[in-house]
Amino acid sequence: MDSLLALLKKKSTGQGSFALENIKCDFFISDFDKPLLYTFAPFGEASADTISWGFEFGKNLDVNVIAISLVSNESWYQDPELYELALNLGKLANFSEILGYGGSMGGFGVSVYSNILKIDRLLLLNPFSTLDPNIIPEETRFRWYQRNLEWDSRFNDGAITCSKGVVVYDPLFKLDALQAKRFKDFKLVKLHGVGHQIPMHLNKLGLLKRLVIDFLNNGSDFAWFYKASRNRRFYPGYFAWMQSQENIHLTQRRKATITKCQHSLKKLISSKPGVDSVTGKDIDFIRDLALDNESKDLMKAKMLMEIALKLRPEGEFLKMKVSSYNKRLDGPDL
Repeated sequence: MDSLLALLKKKSTGQGSFALENIKCDFFISDFDKPLLYTFAPFGEASADTISWGFEFGKNLDVNVIAISLVSNESWYQDPELYELALNLGKLANFSEILGYGGSMGGFGVSVYSNILKIDRLLLLNPFSTLDPNIIPEETRFRWYQRNLEWDSRFNDGAITCSKGVVVYDPLFKLDALQAKRFKDFKLVKLHGVGHQIPMHLNKLGLLKRLVIDFLNNGSDFAWFYKASRNRRFYPGYFAWMQSQENIHLTQRRKATITKCQHSLKKLISSKPGVDSVTGKDIDFIRDLALDNESKDLMKAKMLMEIALKLRPEGEFLKMKVSSYNKRLDGPDL
């Protein structure tokens, strides 16, 4: 901890890591005229011997990063040592802008410390605002933590943040929607039909990197996001969640439609040329459709070309195109 605080006090640059009793922190300070991005790891992403969640991603985006994770999830960021660290960082961190990023439990962590850290803007993906049953009695997840942690403490509620920002969530998932809507004056961005774990789904859909870059640049137009997210109909995870019990909007009629679409996608992906009515001409059609979308919708082009490659795994041109699309679209996994 002292090494990071010394850098900030002297306004020096450097990179390193340190561990407190239950806190792991990785930091990269390169330019005080650039933003500082705090990242807080979601539940289950912490490890004492690995790089903290979000650190490499932020570093590769050429911003200053302080990435915080928990050695044990049992505290839900309600650690006195983290509070002390946050107080010191709030006094010493002097950058062009202070930003915060977190998903799920990490969304709670970064928002509940945002006032202390003096964070200007937050990007929250399916965040928890609180587990306090007095505030959200409908919340049924993480019952042990509800019962055993002190939810009347200063770490009670991330939604009382003074920061502004963006919340991305699935409005079809009732519990996530309840949590997301508590962040007043935030821009609410909806990703329908994927449930929880929004960072993972965004990464697989190829949308995460651009979303974070837009956030860093203070972008406010999400028309591109809604257009690109329509491609989730090519994403198996979309159909899987839409059929789950978490989808309270799943009527029998909708279930039949989803099952039909899911079956068609599975058939298209798993079939081989000449089997199940998929022919070489069909593969050529999918390839050409991908090429037609290169300049209009690169994410759709990638998904279509990946389907063509699965049907024709020996295709060198298909391999080359998929690799090219990945280089243009994919960012590090967050």
